[in-house]
Amino acid sequence: MVLSLAAICGFVRPLQAQPVFIADASWSNIVDNDSDGCASAARLNWNPDVNGSGTVSVFERVFYSTNNGLTWVFMVDLPWHNITGTSTSDTQSLDLFEDG
Repeated sequence: MVLSLAAICGFVRPLQAQPVFIADASWSNIVDNDSDGCASAARLNWNPDVNGSGTVSVFERVFYSTNNGLTWVFMVDLPWHNITGTSTSDTQSLDLFEDG
């Protein structure tokens, strides 16, 4: 599992004009079960924010790449949830595991 190549895209419900963005993203809980220097499991964490104030309903779409970002493959759509301003209380995460 290549940890540096995951993309998160945020989508806003229609009629909500406030821009949203990913303020921060990081990896945690990294596990290398066979000590080969590659992760077998990890948690992707991110903090979605609203540009300005207010609450916006969003969902994230996660993609991955195995070839240094030349090609991106869709992984999952996450459920709709609310984010408010620049609050860190709406931080999201996704646990990822290596296939096989």
